[in-house]
Amino acid sequence: MHKPAYTSRAAVLAVVVAALGIALAAPVRQLLSQRAQIASLRNSVAAQQQRVADLKKQQALWADPTYVAAQAADRLHYVRPGQIPFVTLSPKPAAAASASAAAALANQPWYGQLWSSVEAAGVSRPSSTVRPAPTSSPAPVATASPSPSSTVRPGTGP
Repeated sequence: MHKPAYTSRAAVLAVVVAALGIALAAPVRQLLSQRAQIASLRNSVAAQQQRVADLKKQQALWADPTYVAAQAADRLHYVRPGQIPFVTLSPKPAAAASASAAAALANQPWYGQLWSSVEAAGVSRPSSTVRPAPTSSPAPVATASPSPSSTVRPGTGP
């Protein structure tokens, strides 16, 4: 006599295992999402603790009167009696700024480059650009003024 490959006991066992798998799937998924959330919150707490440490260092700097005086002198152009202030009126060269702007423009999509060129078209050029040399203008032409006798007045006729 030949035994069947699957018995009723095996079928019941398979149904029970499937039911346990279905019953445990939702809690396991919830557990994994909560672990990911906890890890994210731990990273956020670490970043906030780093920010607090940086702010405490900055607070300690501002508690030092020499640092405050140096910041006032730098930011507000304060000078102590006896010091000679120097203020330069010419702007700093912007060669690096134009190179970085060109690199940023090259990384834009075509429509961004188009819009940047439209915006740049409305901006006036600085006066330091090279202007063409003036050309000789024609000499003023003398015009003859009409004589009073040749003018026709309204209502008088020719």
